[in-house]
Parts: sequence; structure tokens; C-alpha cells
Amino acid sequence: MLEGARFGFEADGVDPDAALVVDPLLVYSTYVGGMSCEMAFGVDADQADRVIAVGVSQSSDYPTTPGAFDPVWNNDDVLVTRLEATGSTLIYSTFIGGTGNELAKAVRLYPNGDALICGTTSSSDFPVSAGAFDTTVSGVADAFALRLNSAGNALTWCTYIGGGDREEALSARPTIAGGAVLVGSTWSTDFPASAGAFDSTLAGIADAFAIELDSTGSSAAWATYLGGSGNDYATGVVLAGTAEEVLIGGSTSSTDFPTTAGVVDTTLDGVLDGFVARLTPDGSSLMASTYLGGSQEDGVSSIDLHIGLDVFVSGSTGSADFPTTIGALDTTLGGETDGFLVRFLPALTGFKYSTYVGGNGRDEINQVVADPNGIAFFVGTTFSTDMPVVGAGFLQFLLGGPPGTSDVYYGHLDESGAFLEYATYMGGPPSEHGFAVTLEFLSYVSFFAGHARGNFPTTAGAYQTTFHGGSGDIFVARVDPRPCPNPAVVAVKAAGCGGYTLTSSLPVMGSLMSISVQGPPATLGLLYFSLGGGTNFFYENCEIGLDLTLWSQIFVFTTNSSGAWNGQIPVFNDPPRCGQQIFFQAGLFSPTVGPAFFGGITNGLLMTEGS
Repeated sequence: MLEGARFGFEADGVDPDAALVVDPLLVYSTYVGGMSCEMAFGVDADQADRVIAVGVSQSSDYPTTPGAFDPVWNNDDVLVTRLEATGSTLIYSTFIGGTGNELAKAVRLYPNGDALICGTTSSSDFPVSAGAFDTTVSGVADAFALRLNSAGNALTWCTYIGGGDREEALSARPTIAGGAVLVGSTWSTDFPASAGAFDSTLAGIADAFAIELDSTGSSAAWATYLGGSGNDYATGVVLAGTAEEVLIGGSTSSTDFPTTAGVVDTTLDGVLDGFVARLTPDGSSLMASTYLGGSQEDGVSSIDLHIGLDVFVSGSTGSADFPTTIGALDTTLGGETDGFLVRFLPALTGFKYSTYVGGNGRDEINQVVADPNGIAFFVGTTFSTDMPVVGAGFLQFLLGGPPGTSDVYYGHLDESGAFLEYATYMGGPPSEHGFAVTLEFLSYVSFFAGHARGNFPTTAGAYQTTFHGGSGDIFVARVDPRPCPNPAVVAVKAAGCGGYTLTSSLPVMGSLMSISVQGPPATLGLLYFSLGGGTNFFYENCEIGLDLTLWSQIFVFTTNSSGAWNGQIPVFNDPPRCGQQIFFQAGLFSPTVGPAFFGGITNGLLMTEGS
């Protein structure tokens, strides 16, 4: 500690020209469970680092909170549990279910804190809302989608999704308009595919499906099958850009699964292959689609999208000829099955990298999340005693390999796919499984969750530090980045012209920085930024500090009647940004007022994001 809340690191014997990677910090680890069995399959978090986990509970005494939507357990019920940032207190915890069996597979938060949850139910009395898209369970089991309010005490809407046989929803994403896109699998010939859908007919025993619901859960904008003559399962979905193209990952045994020209692989190579497909935003056309696999069984477990539109997928493979790239972390199958991580080019025409992640036993990577720098955060399950361990952030929990049947495996793969920035086991003598991971991009805090039994490592002060019995509780763990050695700072650089000003609040890593412009009233303005500041130069007697080879527009705004405008800019807390400099400067287009022919330019601000 240097002074106050400032921390520093002294590292001897390191290359001063190389990046210093500091191990992350385990902030908390907690069980949540009752006397029978629970599993957490989905997790998400908000900007205040409050996590939500969903899954299934078989315990009548699973902890619920006063005023929760449903505090009474019926059978195998959906569990929804939200923890405050320190992991010591429940914000809310509730069951959702009917007299049959149900489980939740995924959760995503809307901007207002409501939770989009999807899964499968066999209950005829599942709490669907009046006017929902589908109010009747139609077969053995239906998929469901619901929106739980931010207090956890009411459903905004809830609907079945299905036909006369069986459906399961495995992944969901909120849309910009407040609706939802869901994917899963259907065995029904009468699944509610829409007119003009890419595929309106069940082609095999089971097909993948995708559907977009409106913001009230009362109608579908579109719905489509996706599959061939075998079995097809969609396990992950992500939406690309403001157009919201639909990227789907999954597994297929179909030799005629629909693919497109020029992609990585157009042929089923084994008994089961992974697939990645990109649909148009209206679900009517296939933009790109590829198999992914080798000569044995391969499956995609999750999919995510990088800010640069590269596509990340995780999964498991038993193929010794799974396609890997030169220089990747691991190019050889190490055991019975290995996990894998793949980074596709946006059009699915090639790989940025493809690598095994595994050891001498059975391993699977169950979810991956890509950060803005292209670092892949992942979690899975390992039965291997020789998984790569990098760093010592969880030193007290590194057991030198699973002492029991299986352990959780958590890590960060660098943007090139060549090395692990961090990797660790986490577990105790019985079996543990890591199913879900999420990353809050501003604070750079990650959470992972799954299923654990006795002796799982928990932290002092956590909500539940001991195992409650039965065949397993859920666990939730929070991992923070170590702080940059020095705080973020802002300095004035380049004077601009016209007396127009650009000011900011003190930047704090992992929060929003307020930024203000003062200029002529009711005037159009543009705020620009560049990575690093360029050499100051003059244009129309205005001093400019932007690097014109790296600049980009960040805000279009209009000043108010007093000539003021205020905005907010994220100051990310990811360690790779420590020391990164960002320069801001605004132009105001007031030719009748400003000194230049176009108006004037504010002073510039150079922000250093910790160092």
C-alpha cells in the first residue's frame, strides 16, 4: 500500500519491455443450497457487480427471501438467486415452477436489472402470463422463457415455447428493443416456425431452433428450425451489432446440416460435430454456417462475440484430429476428451486460433466469454491431474490436480490463443463442475458458477461457507483483477480554440468518468478520441492533439441553451489497459460564432488508465 486506497507492485527480475500480468484475486466463493441437490447452469452480473445465478433445485429448504416471487418448492424447480457484490447477502432468491419438473439453463440481465431466463418445464401449471405467446404445455416438456423483475418478486411475462413433443431452451439474449432471442432443440413437427423462416420443417429426430419474442412475451417476430436429417442441438446464442444478426453454436450428427460456401468445414467429420451458424436478424436466411470437429465426437457448448466481431466458441472433443492452429496453446489431444477454445473470423471462413485445453483425463470447457481485448475467460470441468496451472491467485486452493473425481477449471486465454494468462483448479475431494462464467466489462470482474459438494473452498464472510448436504449445492465465485499499480489520471493537452472547454471528473478504474463540454448554446458537437495523443498541430489556428491515424468519433451531441453538454465514458479496469493513454477532444460546429470557418475546438484531455 502506498497511501490511502493506492496500491503498488514491485516486481524484481522482469523484462521492463514486457507486459506485467498480475494474478487475479478471489473476492468470494460461496455455496447456496439445501439438503438435497442444486445445480447452477447460468450466471450474469450487472455494473454494480451483483451476480445472478439460475439452475435447478431439488431441495424444499433451498434458501429463499421474504417477498420473493415463489418461496415454496413444488418439485424440481427453477432456482433464481441474486447476491450483492460482496457475496455475503442475498438480494433475492426464489423458486419458479409448477407441479412437474423444470430447470433453467441460462440467464441474461436487461439494462434495468430484470432477468431473462430460459429453460425447460413439464409443468402444466408453470406460471405463464395472460396473453403470453404460448399458454399451454403441448408435449412431454416445453421450453420456457420469462422476464423476472429486478426485485425478484414478480414476472413481467412468462411463456411456454413448443409443439406436440419436446423442447428445451438452452441459451437466450435480450434484444435492443427489450425482447429476447432464444435457442435450443425441438423434437416436435409442429414447433411454431414462422412464415418466411429459414426452415419451417423438422428435418430429423431433433432440430435446433431459434426464436425471437417481443418485449411483452406475447408474440414471436420469427421462429425457425435449424438442422438436418440427424440430431441437432443449439447450445448458445449471441447477437451481433445493432442489426442483431443471430449467431448460434451447437452440435449436430446430420450429414446434411446446412452450411455455406467458403467456411471452415462443410462436411460432418465424425459421429458428432460442433456447428456455428449466423442467421439474418429476421431469421429468414443463413448468412454463414460451418461444422467444427474431427473424426470422433465434438460439441460446441457456448458462443460469444468479440467487439471486433470475431466469434468465440467453447466445447469438448474426443478427436485427435480436431482442427488446431500453428502456435496455439495445445495442438494435441491429451486424454479421453479435451476442452477446446476457438476464435473464428467474423465470416467463419477461418480461425484466429483453435486450441485444445486439456490434460490426461476427461475435460470440457462449458462456457467462454470474450473481453474487449480478445482475452477469453472460460470455465469447465476436469478429471485430469495435469491441467496447466498458471499464476497463484488462488494458491490456497490449488490442489496440484483433482484429489477427487473432478474439479472446476477456470482460466484466461490470451488474445492470440497461444498462452494462458491465468488458470487454476478449484475444488475439493468430491466432484465439482463449472458450468457458467460471465464478465462485467467495466469493472473487469468475472463470476463463475456450477455444482459442488463438501470441501469446496469458500471464503470468510461469504453467504454460505459450508455444504448443506445431499448430492450438491450451487457455488458462485467472484474474481477481481488486481488494481493497476497507479491510479488513472487526466491532464490537459492541446488548447483548442474559441475558448471552448472540455473537463472531466477524476477517473476511477472500473467506473464511469463524467465529461463536460462548454461552448456556444444549441450547437452541434462531436467528441473524438484516439489511443494515445498525437503530436500537437494547428489547423485554422486551433491546437489539436488527436492522433489522426488512430482517431474515432465517440459521441454526437448538441449543447443546451447554456452551451453545456455532459456525458459519461467508461474507465475499464482490465489489467491489459494499465498505462494505456486515451486522448479526447471535441469539435463544435458554430461557424457564425467560432474563430474557425467551422466553429471551434475544445481543449484536449489525455487520460492515462493507471500505470
